[in-house]
Amino acid sequence: MNTIFDYISLIASLAALVISGISIWVQKHTDIRNNELNLEAIYHNKIFQDHLIFLIPQARRRLRIPDNNIPVATDLINELKELRKDSLYYCYSNKAFYDKLVQVLDELEDFLVISEGKCFVGEDQTEFFNKVQDKINAVYKCITDMYKGH
Repeated sequence: MNTIFDYISLIASLAALVISGISIWVQKHTDIRNNELNLEAIYHNKIFQDHLIFLIPQARRRLRIPDNNIPVATDLINELKELRKDSLYYCYSNKAFYDKLVQVLDELEDFLVISEGKCFVGEDQTEFFNKVQDKINAVYKCITDMYKGH
């Protein structure tokens, strides 16, 4: 009878040892993943914070249609180029995100460049500014979706 209890104790001890080992392994990998996410958050903030909070809104405020009814978008176009350049880190660390970001930046920049050659009168000006706003929103959505892990 003593030997059955000894075997049961041995099996329980081995099970506890295996469970502890698995727990340590899972915790280690969870910690590594959390450290990677924290580091990515630091990089993300460093790269995008000024662009999203200050530079894009300031460049957008300077977007105007003067008396000749032809948009002047130079500041916003330059800011988009700077954002593209500053986000090059992601070309190496997250190519899918970088490609998506470049796509939405290109769409906005192309729209602005083409629009600089057109004349906007009356409601066309409102439509122009609405399209610019929609395309800027797409840039912000792309960046925040990546940050949220979508």
